[in-house]
Amino acid sequence: MRFTYDDNYFFHKYQGMPENGYTEMVQSILRHENITVHLGCRFERELARAYTHVFYSGALDGYFGHDLGRLGYRTLDFETFSVNGDFQGCAVMNYADLDVPYTRITEHKYFAPWERHEDSVCTREFSRFAESGDIPYYVRMTARSSIWSINQMFLCSRSIQTIICLITASRGNRR
Repeated sequence: MRFTYDDNYFFHKYQGMPENGYTEMVQSILRHENITVHLGCRFERELARAYTHVFYSGALDGYFGHDLGRLGYRTLDFETFSVNGDFQGCAVMNYADLDVPYTRITEHKYFAPWERHEDSVCTREFSRFAESGDIPYYVRMTARSSIWSINQMFLCSRSIQTIICLITASRGNRR
């Protein structure tokens, strides 16, 4: 629990944001001659063998072709709103109360503290069980998913060139 308005996620001496933002930084990385990006295509594990490294950002059980069954996931819905002035005084605040329907509010102007904005754009994040067609953001932690995780770690050890990103990128608000 934190009792401070310090926006930093870590208490490291040196930290910061890319000067021109994360979009430009990632675009610069992806333009490298040794990086190939494939979009809008289905991932097949067999194709990964042709590469030294693979960065996979899909559903964890999907990487293994659901060989060990399907995991339960949570998904997110987002609600954006604007306010005059300041809303919460920091970039991200989590809400853990059972009677609050959202889990987090992001006040975007605090990600760029060197800028000054009179008004504020905020986003509420609502978590729910994922259904077919939803973006699977988080694995639901259950006894079954824990056993599954042990088994998939064994499978991962046989394909160590693969980096599995457990945080998926948002592809828009799907309800």
